[in-house]
Amino acid sequence: MSSFTMRAVAKRLGVRPAALYRVSGSREDLQFEALKAIANREHLVPGQVRSWQSFLRWFVDAQWQMLDEDPELAIVVNTRSDAFVAALPQLTLLMEELTRLGIPGGMETASFAVDFVGDTTFTTFMQMRGFRDSSEGRMQRERVMQAMGANPDVFNIANLDERGNLNAKVEFIIAGIEAGLFRAGRS
Repeated sequence: MSSFTMRAVAKRLGVRPAALYRVSGSREDLQFEALKAIANREHLVPGQVRSWQSFLRWFVDAQWQMLDEDPELAIVVNTRSDAFVAALPQLTLLMEELTRLGIPGGMETASFAVDFVGDTTFTTFMQMRGFRDSSEGRMQRERVMQAMGANPDVFNIANLDERGNLNAKVEFIIAGIEAGLFRAGRS
């Protein structure tokens, strides 16, 4: 998604590039439409979640699965300032559901939580991708551990799973909201 060309898309669709440009004015327009299609295919509101905390955990899992299916999505979302607009209807549903489930501070805290958890998930995915991908077929983690030498493993790199410490980060965010550390109206 981050590196496609209009020519390659046209070829895959079996049309001429000129025909594709008639439908979509630019590569950026086509990419934005793809973002909207991805957002609309995701089922972002589960039916049986009973707490806002469980809902946020579910949201992280759903995002991670989406990124696993299209790893370049993380790059696009983090480099396009308008990417969130493509998913705004679904993000609004998420915030409304968090509010319905009783997140402290209502819609403003729900908005903050979705943004914070979303940024954390996407960033962690991009960071952990380096540990999962290796041109030599060897975990990058081993290289990092060797490069660290005698320095202490303060980030527990030796024991990270494929999601890094994402779950601990999410629990930290949840605990902060529960403790009232985010107050609506403060920036």
